[in-house]
Amino acid sequence: MSTEENSGSRHTPRHGTRRPTPRADSPRASHARHGSAPQQGSHAAHRHAGPAQHAPSSERTQRHAQQHAQQGTPQQRGARHSAEPTPEQRAASQRSAAERAAASQAAAQRREAARSAYANASAPRETARRAASLRSQAPRSAMSPKDRRHNPVASFFGGLFIFLVALTLIFGGKTVVLDQMPLTPENVLFSFTSTMGAIPAGVAQLLPGPHARLAQTAPEGMAKSATVLAAKVSDAGKKLTAQKQTESNRSTDFAVRAGDPPSNTQPSDTKTLYLTFDDGPSDKTQAVLDILDRYGAKATFFVTGIDQSHADMIKVAHDKGHTIGLHTYSHDYASVYSSVGAYFSDLDAIGQVVKEQIGYVPCFIRFPGGASNTISANYSAGIMSQLTSDVQARGYQYYDWDASCGDGSVHDADETAAIATEDSPAVGMQNVIMLLHDSATKQSTVDALPRIIEYWKAQGYELKAIDRDTRISHQGVNN
Repeated sequence: MSTEENSGSRHTPRHGTRRPTPRADSPRASHARHGSAPQQGSHAAHRHAGPAQHAPSSERTQRHAQQHAQQGTPQQRGARHSAEPTPEQRAASQRSAAERAAASQAAAQRREAARSAYANASAPRETARRAASLRSQAPRSAMSPKDRRHNPVASFFGGLFIFLVALTLIFGGKTVVLDQMPLTPENVLFSFTSTMGAIPAGVAQLLPGPHARLAQTAPEGMAKSATVLAAKVSDAGKKLTAQKQTESNRSTDFAVRAGDPPSNTQPSDTKTLYLTFDDGPSDKTQAVLDILDRYGAKATFFVTGIDQSHADMIKVAHDKGHTIGLHTYSHDYASVYSSVGAYFSDLDAIGQVVKEQIGYVPCFIRFPGGASNTISANYSAGIMSQLTSDVQARGYQYYDWDASCGDGSVHDADETAAIATEDSPAVGMQNVIMLLHDSATKQSTVDALPRIIEYWKAQGYELKAIDRDTRISHQGVNN
C-alpha cells in the first residue's frame, strides 16, 4: 500500500467525507475479521493492537466503544464538520446577509419615498378642501384676521354711508319729513338726498383718522357728482311723492259722496280733449292703453260688467293714471231702464266690481245711450228726467259728450278717424269730451285711435282724463 493510500485510510476527511472501505487484503480488513490490530508502527496500530503495555483486550474494547460513542457515527461526525462553515463561507454568508439587509432597507426607503410623494401631492388639495369647509361653517367672528380681507376704501365709503344715513334720520327727518310731509319711504328718500347735497364739503372734517385723509384726497368732482345725483334723486322723489298724493286724492275726490257731485260748468283755460271709452273692459282695452302710453295721453273708461274675464284691466288703466267711471253692469236697456230701482241696482253692481279693483266707487257715470236717449221711454216713461236728478243727489255726476267718432254705427277705421277729426263739429271748442268704445267688436276704433290723437294734438289740445275740475257736458233730456 502506498503512503497516500495509507494516509487516506487512517484519517477521516475534515468536511465529513465518508471514510473509504478497507480493501479485503488490507491489514485493517484482516484486523476487523480476526479482532487483532496489524503489527505496524502507525497510530492506528498502536491504538488497536500492540505489546503488553496496552490495556487488556476487554478494556481496550470498552474504551474503544466509549470513544466511538462520544465521537458518533461517521455520518454524525461529518455533519458536525459540515455545520461549522469555513472563514470564507462565514465571510460570504455575512456579505450575503449584509446585501439582503441593504436591499431590504433600500426597498423600504423606496416605499416610504413613494408614500411621501403621494401624501405631498394630495395634501394641498385636501388641506384646501378642509380649510374651505371650515371657513364656510365657521362664523365670521371666528375667522382669523388673515381670512378677512380688509379694504380701506370700502371701509371709508361704508362708514360714510352709515354716517349720512344717521345724519339724515336725525336732522333731515326732523326738519323736512316730520315737520312738512308724512313719514313715508319716499319722503325719507327725499330728505336724505336733500341733506346729502350739503354734506360733501364738510365730510373730511367730521371723519377721524385715515378716513379723513381719504376724504381729503378724494377728487373734487366727487362732491359735484354727489350733488348732481342728489338733485336727480330729489326730483324723482318729488315726482313719486306727487304721484302718490295724486292717487290719494283720486281715491278721495273721485269717490262718490252723497250730496256732493262734481258740478263745474266752466271751461278750462287750456284747450283740452277728453277721450272717453264706453262698454269695456275687453280684449281691446290693452291695445288702447298701449296707444295712449305711446302718446302720453290720458283718458276715461266708463266700464261695464259684461266681460268679467278682463275685469283686471280696470286696475291696470287706473294705475296708469286714467279715470274710471261707471256705465252700469249689464248695459241692458230693458233692464236698467225698467225702473229707478232697477237702474240703481245695476249701477251698484258695477260699483262693487270697480271697488274690488281700485278700492273705491267712483262718482263719474254715463247713462247707456246718454241722458238724451229716447229708447228708455219704451220701458219707463219719464225715467231719464228722474234719474238725472237722483244720481246727483246720491253724489254721482253724469257726463255726456260733445263729439263722437261714430264707431257706434261705422266699422271702418278711415271713416271713424275722419268723423272724429276734421269732420267733427267740436273742432275749435275749448274743451271737448269725445265718445269712443273699447268693446270686443271695436277693432276699427283701435286702428283709428293714433290718427285721432295726432290730429287733436296738432290742433293744440291736451289730452286729459276727467276729474272733478272737468267741465260737465250735459245733453238735453228727452224722456
